[in-house]
Amino acid sequence: SEYYEDLGAAIANDDYFELMIRNAWHMSGGAGVCENTTCRRVLVLHSGGQTVEEITNDLGIGKMDFIAMKENLEAQGITGIKEIVLSDGTMQQFSKQKVKEVKGAALKRHPIIAKTTGTGCRAGIGRVFINNDGWQPESEYADAYGGTGENQVPPAGQFTLLGKPVLDKVRKKLFSRGGISMRGLNRCLKVMDTNKNLSLSESELKTGLQKYGLDLTDHELKEVVDFFDRDNSGTISLTEFMRGIRGPMNNRRRKLVEQAYALIDTNGDGEVSLEEIGRLYDVSQHPDVLNGSKFPGDVHRDFIQDWDKNGDDFVSPEEFAE
Repeated sequence: SEYYEDLGAAIANDDYFELMIRNAWHMSGGAGVCENTTCRRVLVLHSGGQTVEEITNDLGIGKMDFIAMKENLEAQGITGIKEIVLSDGTMQQFSKQKVKEVKGAALKRHPIIAKTTGTGCRAGIGRVFINNDGWQPESEYADAYGGTGENQVPPAGQFTLLGKPVLDKVRKKLFSRGGISMRGLNRCLKVMDTNKNLSLSESELKTGLQKYGLDLTDHELKEVVDFFDRDNSGTISLTEFMRGIRGPMNNRRRKLVEQAYALIDTNGDGEVSLEEIGRLYDVSQHPDVLNGSKFPGDVHRDFIQDWDKNGDDFVSPEEFAE
């Protein structure tokens, strides 16, 4: 399964795709509705005062790993760190001689951290920090943008012409019928799916296109079926249908996928190993690990199976992008 191509087919909006990638892989950055909201924000007392700061690219940093957070902040140029406070008020104090441990019942709740909700498109997303810049999000929100709908015209770059007349003609017609949303495209497929098996045969596609005013020759129909039917099963699934209509990922999306790969390729050797995944993802609380049915390495191996096409326990950039 060409993972991100399939995933991208279900996400019509480029901004929301960026938000999804940034939040899934804890990639800092993004502007406006695309801004990362999963990298934690902490209250920091340092030589320059007291500010809310982001732990950038915090994948692999444990929720109570204050030492790693401090190193992350120092790498950003923040010096003289005396105290780090989490959103729930849990804090860690530092001194020049040693880290001052604050554990268990001694964990404090910082009096100046407020909890509220955002406004506008991010209203109600959960607890946030209040600071001079307004607010900082703590959790991901379900809908990153407003005003979308199945009849919305997609922004530039979200429908890519392939340069093949019959394919572009069919894709544009189906896109105009189904709209930008997954629901709309699903409804479009169901209209043509006469036997209701959630996939299209060649004859169903031909009849459906005729109803939409497209009467293809046998040669043209075969070209269209071959394009949509990526697994050569003889039928077109919903995922294949959506992906075929929307076309390949554009450059913006591909660059985001490449950035995500660079983040998990921690040693920069051009391949992601099980060991690297193991360092980034703590699976100690995974149900299968807790009940003893799997070892942590087994869970990590399950995690990369979508990408590891040749089963060598390494993921190459090409496998990850596919």
